[in-house]
Amino acid sequence: MSPQSGSHAKARAWQAAQAATSGGTAQGAFAMKELAKLAKDFHDSQLQLTMAEMTLQGLQICEMHARTCVKSLVEAISPNHPQLAQDAAWALMQLLQKCASATAWAVDAGGLQAVQGCLRCWKGEGGDSFAWLAFSMGGLQSIVSLLQDLGEASGSSGVADLVWIIYNQSSWKDQHGEEKPYCRELVQLLVQHLNFAWQRQRLKHHGWRDEEVQVVHATVAVLQQMSTDLPSVASRLVEEKCGPLFAEILQVLMPAYGQDAKTSTKCCQLLAAMASSRCNGAILLREGVQTVLLTATQQEGIVGEAACSTLPWLLEHQKLREM
Repeated sequence: MSPQSGSHAKARAWQAAQAATSGGTAQGAFAMKELAKLAKDFHDSQLQLTMAEMTLQGLQICEMHARTCVKSLVEAISPNHPQLAQDAAWALMQLLQKCASATAWAVDAGGLQAVQGCLRCWKGEGGDSFAWLAFSMGGLQSIVSLLQDLGEASGSSGVADLVWIIYNQSSWKDQHGEEKPYCRELVQLLVQHLNFAWQRQRLKHHGWRDEEVQVVHATVAVLQQMSTDLPSVASRLVEEKCGPLFAEILQVLMPAYGQDAKTSTKCCQLLAAMASSRCNGAILLREGVQTVLLTATQQEGIVGEAACSTLPWLLEHQKLREM
């Protein structure tokens, strides 16, 4: 875009903003809405028909233009033009918070598919705006669907952005504290993406990519919180044979600081929850998890404290082994 066209765009934007806040243009839609409501109370049938048709036509034209604007924003959400996509996603988010109908318009225009395209290959910061836009359009079910569609694209930062929304919303419980119907599927998806990210890391020899780190931090955080709120989740993690995975993450991250320390702590808490679940905790013992946990108990700070919380289980099963 040339400097001249950029200046023209800014000038027109200011004109549009001013027209929306003052003068006859700003009051036009309001006037049509008021007259449409008044028309039903007219005594003269001819005036009533004329006013109803004029106001209805005007309001429908407004809706048509609004839909077109929303469609233009959706079409601008493309990974090929990052700044444009972020501007469009920001504008849609602002609109969806104030206009309930805009959600349906955005979905009809392919908003969720556009977001999926960006999340699949987005790199760096700013991807969370697309994840929150998806949540605004379709709630947690849209987040779960996107995680399914992304599949092995766990190397993208978009996966972590989606998972952090699940964490922030604590969306796995209903108003009565019971697990929601899709909870089992959600656990399987989280474990799947955690495994993808971990396997990618193991195949490389030059350390972690930030995207993989974020997927691990996010999925471990959600699974730990879910297992705290819903004991059945810990049993499912045992069924999914997640013990060695959490133990290996804990082992690699030690000694841990900052976010690594928080994730290591949550790994310890997950292993403790799994060990005390209705499934047989001895399964973890056979998987060799106890060796990693005993090493973790020697760490300072929150990691060592969390690992020490598993000592009663470790000692109990060590006695069983010696018998």
